[in-house]
Amino acid sequence: MKLVVIIFCFSLTFFHNSLAADDTLRPNQTLLDTGQTLVSVGETFELGFFSPPNSNSRYVGIWFKNVTNLTAVWVANRDSPLTDSSGVFKITEAGNIEILNNRSENPLWSSNSLASDPSLQILSTGNLVVKDGSSENYAWQSFDYPCDSLVAGMKLGRDFVTGKIWKLTSWKSTQDPSTGKYTYELDPRGIPQMLLREDRNIKYRNAPWDGVRIGGSPPIRDIAILKPNYVVNETDVYYTFDNADNSTATMFWLNPWGSPEQVRWNNESGQWITVITLQVDDCDTFKRCGANGLCDISQNPVCRCPTGFVPRSPRDWAAFDPSGGCVLRTPLNCSASEGFKKFSRLKLPYGLDFS
Repeated sequence: MKLVVIIFCFSLTFFHNSLAADDTLRPNQTLLDTGQTLVSVGETFELGFFSPPNSNSRYVGIWFKNVTNLTAVWVANRDSPLTDSSGVFKITEAGNIEILNNRSENPLWSSNSLASDPSLQILSTGNLVVKDGSSENYAWQSFDYPCDSLVAGMKLGRDFVTGKIWKLTSWKSTQDPSTGKYTYELDPRGIPQMLLREDRNIKYRNAPWDGVRIGGSPPIRDIAILKPNYVVNETDVYYTFDNADNSTATMFWLNPWGSPEQVRWNNESGQWITVITLQVDDCDTFKRCGANGLCDISQNPVCRCPTGFVPRSPRDWAAFDPSGGCVLRTPLNCSASEGFKKFSRLKLPYGLDFS
């Protein structure tokens, strides 16, 4: 009888220590890969173990709870997957988040964070934070380490004080969340602008942000589902957005094939709907018409030289290769009277620095 009581008490203790409660995890608790999850207040976001479609690898991620097609907006161990369901997710007494399997004490992934009297919480925004005692500051937060998705309140940009860079990095494929070859980040030099890179090569750029609008685009404004915003000051430069309609899930996503887009979840169709696609046409290809060249998608061919310029290589242009760009028809003569010609609704050339 005593043996039965001892076993029963031990079972209750193990159950208590291994089961997370609500949205918070403490050092005496663990999250196991047995369907246990943390759910944010309001039940918008959920954290737990998952596998991508057609994959047996296991990851710890955050996803929209009320989206039937599980869509991870953040993955902790994206480059260090578990091969089975032996995963253990916890926060240590020192405030470090760890992912282990139950056969090893060496973590597959850790946050490298430190905190006193720590607790781990998933907020209603989808931000996973390490709280440092009673302090209002976070010792660590997942919003500082974006993956391929930007949800409301997250930032794309830079913190000049800490050197923190917030950028998106694509998944390798829809079945593999490991680091892909595309990145989308803010270039803070001169007038801020966003760059899409494939490895190190620029594939696309937004026009520079001048405080009112993005290049030749209409002034930035709210749309039905979100309120976009640029912040530029002495300490930070970043883009962020707020939800205008909290009844539907939305996110900015850099997909595995390198196309940044804003999407929203349609409950009726049960799928993600593209709201904004940044790369609209061939003229959005970086350096499509070379230096000083103009690209007009309504023309055929799309590339031409502005007034006063001619193709650097007429032979290449005749062969539909405008990559050499345009040069002045006649050299500038600084002793003569020179004038200016206005061109409207164009992106400013890349690399301008007016600081």
